[in-house]
Amino acid sequence: VIFFLNITNVGSYACKLATNLVVVDIPEGIEGIGRYAF
Repeated sequence: VIFFLNITNVGSYACKLATNLVVVDIPEGIEGIGRYAF
């Protein structure tokens, strides 16, 4: 259970970090999404 909670906390932190990076670099984020989408 502790191991699972630890993974959940790390996952939440990673999501927040990724969101912050996307917000800061919106053009690059859109370009990256478009590159992988198409």
